[in-house]
Amino acid sequence: MEASRRTAAYSGTGRTAHRDVERRGPEAYAAELIGTLMLVFFICAIVSLHHGASPTALGVTDWAVIGLVHFFLLAMLIHTLGGASGGHFNPAVTITFAALRKIGPVDAAIYIVLQIIGAILGALLVKLLLDNEGEAVGYGQPTISDTRLESKMLPGFFAELIGTFALMWAIMGVAVNPKGARDWAGITIGGTLGFAVLVFGPLTGAGLNPARALGPSLFGDDSAPVGDFIVAYVLGPTVGALLAGMLYTALILRPDGMGDGRREIDTLSGRAESRRDGGNVDYDETGDRLGKDDDHDVRRGDDERRDDTGTGTTGNTL
Repeated sequence: MEASRRTAAYSGTGRTAHRDVERRGPEAYAAELIGTLMLVFFICAIVSLHHGASPTALGVTDWAVIGLVHFFLLAMLIHTLGGASGGHFNPAVTITFAALRKIGPVDAAIYIVLQIIGAILGALLVKLLLDNEGEAVGYGQPTISDTRLESKMLPGFFAELIGTFALMWAIMGVAVNPKGARDWAGITIGGTLGFAVLVFGPLTGAGLNPARALGPSLFGDDSAPVGDFIVAYVLGPTVGALLAGMLYTALILRPDGMGDGRREIDTLSGRAESRRDGGNVDYDETGDRLGKDDDHDVRRGDDERRDDTGTGTTGNTL
């Protein structure tokens, strides 16, 4: 049985169809769990090894190294696991894709649960491996800077929002847009995360991912207000990702004829094929994509059904 089954809703003659979102299978769930575990483990490990008094007290050189780790790590995960799950590894990304109807609500909920479990396991492995080495920085726990932002929740919220906005914008541009340079997805998305860490790391520790922020927070400093954590590290990234996804769809995809939320685009998997003519695809009566020969036959049949005057079609509206 295929990992994802698709259904189609037809209009007009049945030539054009809008596909439902894909149903994900066990390999997708495993990819999200493993990918998020690896993401959190390596990020928290590198922050713990370059520790100062707190994550936001690290120097520019430290954040440059940490940013590069984010870059290469996410690029690797996208290229190795993106084909199985779409390469989310971030609840804010999954929530955005659910809002845009790129993933079903049940699968989205499973993704988020597994991402949180993976993040907790990744942070736990760092604690077990480094023990006291990472205790000073809460084993990679992100915190709002007390020197640059005076530990204020609202600036932390906006910093996380802007950073995740940039990350989601990159994802939409190369992974969702059918005309995007999908072969460069890993470098583009990973690079965006890397430079976001360079900018926002000194301000908030650059969580940019609710799961990544939650994992080490369970083992680090528990003195931070829960409300501040939720607003800055859960709502901030989620709102930023939603804004980026919706704005990109409204400004870039819909004006180009590619903004139907139910159009099947399996992020990063390469399964979703698209044309360079604006994303129009023809399907047969079973919902399967037509090949070039089949498509030619359909168009020839339409030509044969034209009226004798040659001035119009059969009157069917697609």
